Amino acid sequence: MGQICWKKDFKPHQLLSILENAKKIANGKVSFTGWEIPSITVAVKQSISFPEQYSEIDQNKVIKEALNNVASHAPLTPDKVLEAVQLLAEKYKKLQPQNYFLLSKLSINFIDIVVDKKKPNKNQIQIALDDDKINYVLYSSPKETTSGTIEFDEIGFNPSPRKDLTQQLKDCLPNVVKLLDERNELKKVLIKEMTFGDIKVSLYRGGFPSKFNGRNELIRNIAFRSKMNDPGYVFTVIKVTANNEKSAFNKALKTLHAIRAYLCLIYNPYPSFEYNINPFVPINSVRTGEVSTLHNENGDAHLIFNIENDFKPKDIIISETKALNIILKAFKSTLKSSYKNKLIEALNCYVTALDSKDHNVGLMRIWNAIEILTSKQEDSFDKVVKRFSLLYANEPYRLQILMYIRDFRNRFVHNNEDDINAKHYCFELQKAFKDMLFFQLHNSSIFESFDDMLAFLDLPKTKSALKKKSKLINRAVKYAK
Repeated sequence: MGQICWKKDFKPHQLLSILENAKKIANGKVSFTGWEIPSITVAVKQSISFPEQYSEIDQNKVIKEALNNVASHAPLTPDKVLEAVQLLAEKYKKLQPQNYFLLSKLSINFIDIVVDKKKPNKNQIQIALDDDKINYVLYSSPKETTSGTIEFDEIGFNPSPRKDLTQQLKDCLPNVVKLLDERNELKKVLIKEMTFGDIKVSLYRGGFPSKFNGRNELIRNIAFRSKMNDPGYVFTVIKVTANNEKSAFNKALKTLHAIRAYLCLIYNPYPSFEYNINPFVPINSVRTGEVSTLHNENGDAHLIFNIENDFKPKDIIISETKALNIILKAFKSTLKSSYKNKLIEALNCYVTALDSKDHNVGLMRIWNAIEILTSKQEDSFDKVVKRFSLLYANEPYRLQILMYIRDFRNRFVHNNEDDINAKHYCFELQKAFKDMLFFQLHNSSIFESFDDMLAFLDLPKTKSALKKKSKLINRAVKYAK
């Protein structure tokens, strides 16, 4: 297990000397004055290396408290500050973990429909929304709207005798769910619970559990939100354990985005000749609701929340509940990986990249997601593309596409050079990301570490070259101790 230490090549004494000269003590309380103090404090944080076992503590809080503790009775020196940081990190690490709940929404819903065909009637169709146990009757002729009834025109439903009735209903089901949600006729139902170690994900239709009603008041008090509704979204509750609110929020939000990433890998559109009709629409099909909030065991809302910038409600996707089994299997495979944190980081980077309306910026971010999966910090840019050669042995042209996108990415970084084809490049990188991710998940039992996986991708790609390398390795084994 590693120790907390100053990062190599950083010069903390220069930063701490500025803080020392800026400190003031009045009535036993320490303060630092000067416009540059916030930047200096952040630089101190970036100068300290925290090993993995301290990943869930609030590192910013630890460093701020350590600086104040040392400054109150002694000069700020690298040794004294590091000692104070280590003591506080151990203290917070030993705190009793608490349960926290992140509440959010996703622009998808999981519904299995049953069409009652016992009494066929071209003017009346009866459907049941799975575990709601509530029948909804669709009428073609206008009538007084009552609970449990929907007119064809209300959902844009125009049944054709030449098409399968069930499929036609599935196609208009997003409009059904949206309408029922707006009419408050969706019964509050737990769709599915998924457990991943100490993380529990619960999906609801019709609303959050009543103990979280404090969320509504918190959201009402957020002055800068759009106040637009998002009918039909699935209600998502993620339970995590952590020893502080900030760590709980980050852990749960990363889980939410990782699950959403897998949903987007399933439901995001494929590129087509029409994708440039509206080039400023985000690619992701599954988006979050406008506000995500954190709650304690009693359901009380904390003043920690995440708000989506430029939020606009998205048309929901309707999926059969069996699709959740794919998500369950994929996310469990992710958590079993020896480098699960890296995979979750890549998933978060991928899904937030394709939330962007600026596809040039999105391309930069999704390329970063691919770099997370295929390289280490010290690797050259060339290795990223070369490591796809095993996956695309039968499609070598894809390597040429990646090379071109890599060159465009470099031009954008250095010259801020936009490209009208950026959205298309994002689709290509999404495929590359998906191929590499699932290659690593399917072969996770082979690789003991991320380094092992990279070494495998760096092996020669022809049988003759592999045999030659194998012969050399076998010979070297004879000399090994």
